Amino acid sequence: MCAIVRNGEIILYSVQSPLAVKKLERTGQLYGSKAHSTTEYLEAYSWLAKEMRKRLPPVDRKVSVPLWAWYCWEGDFKNPCDLRRSCLVPRGTNAFRIKFRKPRNEVLLSDFDGWHSVLNKGYHSYILKELDAFDNLKVSPAKRKTLMEKSWMKIFDLNSTSKRDAVDSIQATFWNIKSNEVLDITEFKGR
Repeated sequence: MCAIVRNGEIILYSVQSPLAVKKLERTGQLYGSKAHSTTEYLEAYSWLAKEMRKRLPPVDRKVSVPLWAWYCWEGDFKNPCDLRRSCLVPRGTNAFRIKFRKPRNEVLLSDFDGWHSVLNKGYHSYILKELDAFDNLKVSPAKRKTLMEKSWMKIFDLNSTSKRDAVDSIQATFWNIKSNEVLDITEFKGR
């Protein structure tokens, strides 16, 4: 598992649009925006923002959706946002990789694979018996939703022994990137 924290800070890599980088350069900060979010996932983003408000230092209430970055991808924390990968942005799209440092207490780390349970509104478990048991429950829709959301908390437990293997892809969510946190900005085109 990836685990590099120095002086209370971690190094992260975020992929952003040219417009976002211009805003960061112009204003000195970049925030998440519902206007630039995928609308079909706004409910999942709202759930994550609620968890971030519980776990991270206070933030301006106008900020409603987080920003994302890679902390670790497939066990690689030295270069988790390798520009040779084809999955970062659609082919031919201009984008920027921002390498930056962030105080660890301002970042919520989570299991990237597990996050898809939240996005897809499904029960989260890597144990087939647990998934089957949930699928066969005879409970009200409200109780089912409560149990499902409780299962999502497991995405924050990066040391759990109930995972299929060690968590090897870890995403980071946070409220902003400040220009004084930026270490490098690299322009690239999606492959």
